[in-house]
Amino acid sequence: MLDALPIWPDGALGPGGATQAEIQHQFGDSASNLVVRNVTRPTITPFLPEPSKATGAAVVIAPGGGFMMLSVNSEGTDVARWLASRGVAAFVLKYRLQSTPANSIAFRLHLVAALTGLSRFKGSELAQRLLSDNEAALEDAKQAVRLIRERAAQWRIDPTRVGALGFSAGAFAVSAALFADDRSARPDFAGLIYGGTVPEGAVPSKETSPCFVAVSNDDGLLFETSWDLALRLRSAGVPLEFHLYRRGGHGYGVNVQGMSSDHWIDQFYWWLQDLGVQRN
Repeated sequence: MLDALPIWPDGALGPGGATQAEIQHQFGDSASNLVVRNVTRPTITPFLPEPSKATGAAVVIAPGGGFMMLSVNSEGTDVARWLASRGVAAFVLKYRLQSTPANSIAFRLHLVAALTGLSRFKGSELAQRLLSDNEAALEDAKQAVRLIRERAAQWRIDPTRVGALGFSAGAFAVSAALFADDRSARPDFAGLIYGGTVPEGAVPSKETSPCFVAVSNDDGLLFETSWDLALRLRSAGVPLEFHLYRRGGHGYGVNVQGMSSDHWIDQFYWWLQDLGVQRN
């Protein structure tokens, strides 16, 4: 792991110019489940493979967290280390987030209220709401892809094999990059894990980069959104691999739950091999 790098040359502030201090803390029952909140200065942290294992492929990893926090371990650094050990250069994106209360109790109340408000929306309506409310995060995902291509020689990366992998909210950020007007901001392949959408006005086609979509049948938050996404990509002829797991819930990342959904990352890796992305 290398030091985190700012993704914007002149720096970038949070939504509305926010500059509050970042907060990192445990979330939930697991001591290893760390989250970061109040991100105002976006970065990427490179996890580069050993030179003898490097294949030239690269992946931007966008953790989830409802655009209010980032699940930096199970949907970030743990994923990056797994990929790097198999020769894929991985870059964990810390994108800008909505401002939340510093106090942990106040934050939990804020989170419950925000999720309750979003529960009024389903499927594509929910997806478009998430995109429209979090433009800064979407721009950060696009810029991360651009930056990695710009520095491809430095990191021994093939600029035609730069992909993105997003979880939940991070999958929506990756979706924005996937359909970006600027070709240099579009990933060459995309993994959309329990989240993601086709942005309003975007037109998927056979020319859209290949997509890997995964969701669990018992995902109470974004099952419908992922299902709608897979159907729309398939009907448009987008090169698609879709996995619907019997169980798993939402937000598991690479945490082991003893379910078939634990193996999504193996299937993502096999998909990269099938695409020809993962080669020496």
